[in-house]
Amino acid sequence: MALLGVVVFMEFEGVEKVTYQNTVDRTQLDQDKALQKDLLHQLAKIGTSRRWQDVESKRLIAEQLEEVKIRIQYGLKRFEAMEEKAETKAQQFRLFSLIFIGLSLLASSCIRPEEQENIKPVLKPVSKAFKNENEEEENQKPKQVYKSIDELGTKQRIALAVEHINKSKQCKFSYLMKEFRLSPKQVKEAKQLSNYEGKEEERRVIGF
Repeated sequence: MALLGVVVFMEFEGVEKVTYQNTVDRTQLDQDKALQKDLLHQLAKIGTSRRWQDVESKRLIAEQLEEVKIRIQYGLKRFEAMEEKAETKAQQFRLFSLIFIGLSLLASSCIRPEEQENIKPVLKPVSKAFKNENEEEENQKPKQVYKSIDELGTKQRIALAVEHINKSKQCKFSYLMKEFRLSPKQVKEAKQLSNYEGKEEERRVIGF
């Protein structure tokens, strides 16, 4: 909420300018100023000539200049009023934005402790529940009884050999035969089950 207030506060200046430009049309004022400049230029060209045509032109130009001057003054007053109105709106909105940001920060500081209080009671029983479940599972698991290699069946010895190959990434026939009491054929079977793709070591034992 505080971030939203900051964004609104920062964007308002650009929005106000666009609104101001759309509300106040400067076209007529700019045209009047350009016409005033052109009439003054024409008047300067005539100078102090006393010819009848020039005197009449001066009179017409003077009348037009007076009309343009009145329109320009009216336009400037109108723009000043619009600018003052726009500035008043801008100040009001900035004040509103600051109040909004302050209330947002206050609300955030008030909500944060409540969230922490709501989270803590939930987490504790959940963690305890998981802990109790894990303890129950451990208690339910039958304790493993270790036997010597000689007491295990052929499939169990081959399975242990497969596990050893996968962990060590090695397949030494002599070691596997001696450690797991396997024949060369059984070692080859363990190698195939483990999908061992390394270089075969002590291949000469296979023909043994």
